[in-house]
Amino acid sequence: MLIAALCAVACVYPFDADIESVSGNLVIEGDIFLGDVSYFNISRVVGLNDEVKASSIEGEVYVEASDGTKYESDGVLGDMGYAVSLINADPNLEYRLVVKVDGKEYVSSWGTASGNCIIDDLNWVIDKDLGILRLQMSLHSEDGSRHFRYRYSEVWEYHSYFQATCYYVTPDSDHKNGQLINYPYGENIYYCWKREGSRGINLATTEQMTEDRLVDYPFRYISGSDDRLSILYRITLDVYPVSEDSYMFYENLKSVSTVTGNLFSPIPNAMRGNIRCSGADDEMVYGYVAVVKPQTKTLYVECKGEVYELYQKAWRNPGYEKEEVDENNWLGYYRMGYLPVSYQPMMGSFWARSGCVDCRKAGGTKDRPADWPNKHY
Repeated sequence: MLIAALCAVACVYPFDADIESVSGNLVIEGDIFLGDVSYFNISRVVGLNDEVKASSIEGEVYVEASDGTKYESDGVLGDMGYAVSLINADPNLEYRLVVKVDGKEYVSSWGTASGNCIIDDLNWVIDKDLGILRLQMSLHSEDGSRHFRYRYSEVWEYHSYFQATCYYVTPDSDHKNGQLINYPYGENIYYCWKREGSRGINLATTEQMTEDRLVDYPFRYISGSDDRLSILYRITLDVYPVSEDSYMFYENLKSVSTVTGNLFSPIPNAMRGNIRCSGADDEMVYGYVAVVKPQTKTLYVECKGEVYELYQKAWRNPGYEKEEVDENNWLGYYRMGYLPVSYQPMMGSFWARSGCVDCRKAGGTKDRPADWPNKHY
């Protein structure tokens, strides 16, 4: 997603822009995905002298079909932006995005999903010299489409350094030092899952090719030490053809900015895309909303064989240690950020820093995907 922040980052091609003059202008990012869920992020340009950083803003967002049907978002703004389900949208109709903010209405041009692409393959290879795993896609078009955008979503499983068999309950009237209670079967803070979506501007083209085909096109690199490779990783790739106008808008945006995550540097006033403010056509609005029908493919990468060797070679032992803790010190250790790892009445209890016991401390959750192949919980 593109959140427009006019920040001091290096430009590939320098230009003289009146940065403050565009401060406050609306930025709308996202495409209309027929047969899928679309995500739209709404934000404003922030000038170099503004103290408030760019952030997503609230408004009314919906997709309108040429037959009058409205596909509304639930109004909840999450990490991905406004979600609009177009699972049952008719591909033969025209569509546009409508955004209402601060009493103004912004609309994208009417469009239909045109062009096609077929994902022939999604695979990975390991570069031992660089210590990375490279994800590659192969695709082709049968109708002359030459410009494509893509997005992907990632889910991966990992675990904490120590596997705790018990948890701590703070003191009550019957237990002045608290209690250590064994986890019930299937409950733990050892296995976690993380989720991320693609960022930046992801483009591909066959314009310089003799055929409308890409073979083993690299689009994602994963370091050998990344916890994505520690147990099981899944990537779901969406690829869709776009018009030359849409492609050039984003290609130009990349050429004038160094894109890092959700930030891009000042953009020229000419790059306004296909979104207009109703009744105020001269108001600058940044973004290009295309109507697309994506092709999807999913790939799993398991930590075994070459992947296991890559991860083990890159992995570094953090040197975590367990400490034996007397019952009288349980509460003190808990307050210092320790968690129990194991407890046996005759052998005592062993504790470690929470970051090496609770997998959630690394940013993941216990929200296991319902269709996840591993049976860990």
